[in-house]
Amino acid sequence: MHLKTRMLLGRRGHGPSMTNQVRSHRLPRWPLWVMALTCASCAALSYMFRMANGIIVGALIGLPGREQQIALAQHRASLWLAASVMFEVGAALALFPLLKIGSDSDPLPRYVARGVTAALSSLAMTVLLGTLIFHVLR
Repeated sequence: MHLKTRMLLGRRGHGPSMTNQVRSHRLPRWPLWVMALTCASCAALSYMFRMANGIIVGALIGLPGREQQIALAQHRASLWLAASVMFEVGAALALFPLLKIGSDSDPLPRYVARGVTAALSSLAMTVLLGTLIFHVLR
């Protein structure tokens, strides 16, 4: 057997081993951390913009002739809330592959545990970043 064929087939002649393929195609982890932090900070900012539009609605209610501005501010508040939820889901999805919880268990419990942990971690990260942003912008 030629050396080139031996290298292509692996040691036992059955093809390259899966561990070598997995290790050679492993992606770096820092882009996922950057994406998680970016999504969490955008979720916090979106929620703050939602609160600002809610304050505007509260200030405009009761004033004569301001129904159109109230409707517009309520619509914008709902859009900011939707954006905040989407960014929060993005942060949880970015954290999901970074977790190694239950790597030796069955797939379903492992994915459920990782999903719950990613969701709670992204919420905590969003609250911390939102508090930091709020204090910096004050």
